[in-house]
Formats: sequence, structure tokens, C-alpha cells
Amino acid sequence: ANKNTMLPTHRLPSRREDPRARWLREPATRCVLLLLVLIAGSILLALIGPAHDSSPAPKEFSEAYNPPQDKTDGPEVGSASSQDRAVTEPPKPIVHVLDSPLSVLEPTLEHAVEMKRRADAVREAFLHAYGSYKKVAWGKDELKPISKKHHNWITGHPLALTVIDSLDTMFLMGLHDEFREATELLRSLSFNIDRSVSVFESNIRILGGLLSAYQLSEDPFYLVAAKDFGDRLLPAFRSKSGLPVATVNLASGSSSNPSWNQNRNALSEMGTLQVEMFTLSHLTGDNRYATAAANVIRTLDQLEKPSHGLYPILVDTDSGQFGRDSSAKRITYGALGDSFYEYLVKVWLLTNETAPRYHRMYYDEVVPATVATLVKQDANGLTYLAEYLDQRGTKDKMDHLVCFAGGMFALGAAAQLDSPSPEARLANDAFRLGAEITRTCHEGHRTATGLPPEIWHFDAAGIKPASGAKHYLLRPETVESYFILYRLTGDRKYQDWGWELFEAIERHCRLEGGYSGVRDVTEDRVHHDDFQQSFFLAETLKYLYLLYAPADLVPLKEWVFNTEAHPQRRFTPDASLLKAIQ
Repeated sequence: ANKNTMLPTHRLPSRREDPRARWLREPATRCVLLLLVLIAGSILLALIGPAHDSSPAPKEFSEAYNPPQDKTDGPEVGSASSQDRAVTEPPKPIVHVLDSPLSVLEPTLEHAVEMKRRADAVREAFLHAYGSYKKVAWGKDELKPISKKHHNWITGHPLALTVIDSLDTMFLMGLHDEFREATELLRSLSFNIDRSVSVFESNIRILGGLLSAYQLSEDPFYLVAAKDFGDRLLPAFRSKSGLPVATVNLASGSSSNPSWNQNRNALSEMGTLQVEMFTLSHLTGDNRYATAAANVIRTLDQLEKPSHGLYPILVDTDSGQFGRDSSAKRITYGALGDSFYEYLVKVWLLTNETAPRYHRMYYDEVVPATVATLVKQDANGLTYLAEYLDQRGTKDKMDHLVCFAGGMFALGAAAQLDSPSPEARLANDAFRLGAEITRTCHEGHRTATGLPPEIWHFDAAGIKPASGAKHYLLRPETVESYFILYRLTGDRKYQDWGWELFEAIERHCRLEGGYSGVRDVTEDRVHHDDFQQSFFLAETLKYLYLLYAPADLVPLKEWVFNTEAHPQRRFTPDASLLKAIQ
């Protein structure tokens, strides 16, 4: 069989192994496995009950996070006489451990066959997207599939962005011929370019992609390249406060913030460097990267925050203080805020739960403050994260970018559920919150195309695409949460929801020359934007593939995905690195 038509084995292959799938190979084996699965499933269900709670979320989450301090003043939450309370009973745990066996054991042979068919379809979609890129834009940054042109971040100096962003997707899909071809191309690529790039974007896409490629393939070329690129990002931290500025020149190291931003950088752009920089330090033994990135979180942690305890979106990189104007004080899990919150919990997991500052900031501060300040429900009971606008209150809008938060809350909660910690109740409620946000994002896909808009508004009529933001850029955030929640619950509805999105993408975004975003998801006859985003190959198609591939391919208990979906292997820091990141 052609190795490029098969799923990889259930464990990650090294570059010395042939990653041919062993699914469904021997009839006798299949029968035995099916019988064992049915027996194990019956025992498991008898022991722990349903894998997920399908009842609707309570009208308010806030009481579950802020229980009455004095229990003598009235009945406990959940007692029969507390009927006036919004939350009458804490929800039962939805999962018990990361990567629950229910996400690995499939009850029927028919389901396994169907999931392989879906995984193969996603794999073919990747081959179409990547093959189209190779025909027209090989070595350039991104493809324009209609005009048959390309786009580069830096005019005249391509960084092969789509190639780097696609490396781990190719490897996980078993496309090793394509991976080797990409490696040969990248060996001739130099990052010594006298132009400036976004620190944030190049960190998550290029550094994250190179690190992931090294950890999956074990090819030392990728670690050397990652260290070279990491060295070129470090000058961005040379501000008066030590906080990174927005752009850095890859050759000279000169760095700056855009003039329109008044010497400020975005919360997400400063707080989304730690997973990659900590991993680079761990793999190289050079703690300069971790020290620089950890200083960002220390500084933000020590700043005086608004009364609600969340983080405004803009920070002055000279003074190290939050911006003072009303626009700078906005709080959001959308653009400019999003992945800062994501990386707090992911650093905790990445370091095998050895970084207490990140644990405290996320579990003790961010999650309760989010529930108290941003969590709302619309007229139809859909839970969403509003935006906080300083003294003007909240705005009932949610970016599609926010849909990552469903998976984030679930992942963070699941990490606590296998522990007798007092945080168990909070973790269970947070998992439920993540599931409800993901359900809202799924409902937001109910457009004429089945594709989500860039922004939703919520009013008395419920959820609707925001005027002027009805486009779809091939974004991955919703399917990211589908993937995480499926892995943590085994609930097949997430696989079905993912398939709905994939089929909508195939109907409306697939072209002869690749894939393109659409300008208005509410119109039956779509108009394309002529742009194949590199993150479509790095994230959207990777998460879709993993949604149907065996659950022990990149298990969540061993890997953490950066915000560009590049998996980084979890590790326990040595004493020197642990000191650097505290």
C-alpha cells in the first residue's frame, strides 16, 4: 500500500519507522477487539455512568464559583429549600481524567470505519490545499488560489510560511515524502533578512512549527533552525520594561511598536510567547528564551488590575503599565486578548504542572473573574463571553476567535479532575462552561453556508452575524474546541459537528486552485477572498484530522498545542529552567 494513503499508527512514529496504520488489518483481530470493546464499555458505563452531561447549562455560572461564605445563613447550594438560587446543584463531573478511555475505545466497527473515511477525506483536502500551493507558490508564504498568485509577509523575501506551518500536519498525516521534500527546501532558507516581522505571528507560526517538526521527526536540523530563529526574536525584549515590542528586524535586531499604537503592544502578543520560548530553552539548555518570556508574565501579574481582576488589552512597553484610555482598557477573549489566557493554563500543563504562578493566575484569578464579568446568556440560553468596555459595561458581541475558549476551559478543568484538590468543584463548573461556549459556537454556524462569521452579536432575538463582519477566513477555533472536547468526553456529537463544518468548507471554500475564505457566510452564492491562509493547513485541517484519527495520536496528556496548533511535548523543567520561569 502507498504510505501516503494510510493513517499513521496510534503512537507517534519516529523518523526511522514506517507509519502504516494497523487498523482493521486482520479479520480475526477485529472480531476479538470488538468483543473486548463491548465488554469493556459495559463495565466502564456501569462504573462511571454516562461520559457526558447533555443537560443544558444553568442560567448562571457565577454562584458555583462564588459559593456563600457563611453556611449558617441559609441552606447549602443544592438543598431542597434553596429553590430561589440560580444554581440549585453543582453539575456532576463530565470527565474523570485527561484522554478518558471513552475517547479511545470505539463501541462499533462501523464507527471506526466511518472515522477512518472522514480522516482520509480531511487528508485528501490537505493534499489538495498543499498541492495547489506547491504548483503556484512553492517556497513563498501563502497562496492566492483564484488569481494563481502568492503573498509574502516581506515583499521579495519569502519565509516559506505555508511550508513551515504545514510540517507537523504532514508528519501526523503520514505524508513523509512531502515532509522530506519540505525539509530539503527549508535547508536552503535563511532567516537573515533585513526586514521586520511580527514577533507574535512569527513566534507561533515559525518558531512553533520548527519546534514541533523537531520533536516529531527527531531531525536535528529543525532544532538548529529553531534556535537560530529564537535568537532573532530575543532583541524584541530590549524595551525599558523588558516587555516585547510588536516587530523585530530579523537581521539587525531593531524593534518597535507601530506608530498608531502609541508605543503599546497587545496583551495577546506579549502573553503568547511562553510555550515556544520555554520549549526552546528546555530543548537547547539555553535559558535566555525562557527568562525573557517569563518576565512578561511576572510583570503583568504584578500590575494593578481593574477591580474585576482581568487584563486590559494594551500595555505600554516602556512604562510596563496598562494603557489609560478607554480603548486600551477593553477586556476581551477575542482579538488582542485571546491567547494570553490560553497560554496561562497551557504553560501549567506544558511544564507538567510545575509552574505555580501560571496555575494561580489561571485557576484562582482568571477563571472566576471571567465568570463574574464576561459570561452571559442570550434569550435562547446560549452562553457566550461578552466584551468589557470599562465603565460602560459589557458589549454583547463575541469574535469567532473566542471559540478557542471552549476547549481551553475544558482542558484546564480536566487537568484538575483527577486530583482530590479543593479546586475540583470549580474545575467541573469550568468544564461545563467550556462545553456551553462550544455549543454556542456550533449554533453560530447555522448560516446559509454552514460557515461561521468573524463576529457574532447577541440580542433579544439571539445570536446573529455582526454587520460588516460576516466573512469567514478558514478559521480553526471552533473545530479546535470540538477536538479537545471529543478527546475529553468521547461524545460523538463533536465529531459530527466537525464533519458539518468540513462539508461546508468543501462546498463553499474549495476551488480548483486550492481553498479560499468567503466574504459573506449569509449568502448562498459565495464570493471568495482569494486567500488560502497558512493556518488553514496548520490548524483547521489538523484539528479536523485529529478529530477522526486514533486518540493516542498526539495524546493530550503528553502534548500541548500552541495557539497555531503546533504540538509541543510536555516536560518537567530541570532546576535551572524552573527557576527561570518562576
